Amino acid sequence: MNTNIHLAKALVLNVLREALDKLAILKYINGWSEDDQTIVEYQTIEEQCNTIKNDDVIPPMSKDSVDLLDFRRDCSFIESTIQKTYDEIAGKGTYGILAALSDVFTRLQNEEAQLLKETHDKELKYINLHNCYYEERDVYRKQIHEAMVQIGNLKDEIEDFMQEADIKSNYLEKWMKSKSEMNCYELRDKERMISEVIMDKRQEFVKEDRAHLEVANIYNETDLELQKEIKKWKFRYESDSASLSKKIINLREAIAAQNKKTTDMLMKFKIRNDEIEAYEIHKEEQEKKRVENKKKDKAATKIQAWWRGVMVRKGFGKYKKKEKKKNKKKVEEKKRKV
Repeated sequence: MNTNIHLAKALVLNVLREALDKLAILKYINGWSEDDQTIVEYQTIEEQCNTIKNDDVIPPMSKDSVDLLDFRRDCSFIESTIQKTYDEIAGKGTYGILAALSDVFTRLQNEEAQLLKETHDKELKYINLHNCYYEERDVYRKQIHEAMVQIGNLKDEIEDFMQEADIKSNYLEKWMKSKSEMNCYELRDKERMISEVIMDKRQEFVKEDRAHLEVANIYNETDLELQKEIKKWKFRYESDSASLSKKIINLREAIAAQNKKTTDMLMKFKIRNDEIEAYEIHKEEQEKKRVENKKKDKAATKIQAWWRGVMVRKGFGKYKKKEKKKNKKKVEEKKRKV
């Protein structure tokens, strides 16, 4: 188990090291600064809006320039994250930085969902205000129309009552005019206030849309990079698994051959050991025989020396072998002469 963990750790470190080398080559080719790094930190919606309000005026840039700048920041962010992850895995053997980064993206997604919900609620509120505005405008227009109808009727009556009608008509005209002007002024004031509210809401919506787009772009780009890394790791895992399986099969075959060879050598060793033991037993028996023969020779030598001594002391003469029967007479004559 420890071997597999160390092997996985070594594979991860090699892949991270290779990615860092490729990013360093890319930065060197494009002449990018080593200090240009993007740090992804968690920020609430209010902090993001305050950051957008306090931003200086950004000079207009082409789409290619913006894409290149985003790509450069993404490369710097990836390089920084991989370097920190590499240092953490090499030093501690943990994945805390990747876990923290995943937590940041999860919190950003949750706040994005909440932001979309609040945006939807504000859109509904805007629609309700808009409908209320048109309803009130229709009511006032209807009132003005009714007033104009009343004025027409009064004008018809004024024709019959010319003398009184002049004073009343002037009075009524001025009164109706002042009332209509007052209504128009009130309507314009309300319309202006509602328009200001709408403009403020639109600006807020634009800022929220901008923040949403930036978060969505960061999430999409990070998701694409992670998908690529996952595919590459899956392919690497499959290829490494296949090569390791082949190595394991070869090692098993080598172990089986070695076991067979070891068995043969043990059989040969047993045979040779039996032969050596038999030879040692035979050598011990030969040594016993040699010692026994030596003892016999020594005893025979003592007996022979004693016998010779006896022959000398008794005067029997030298020891001689018996002659054959043919020479028996000669021996007897010699004895007589002596």
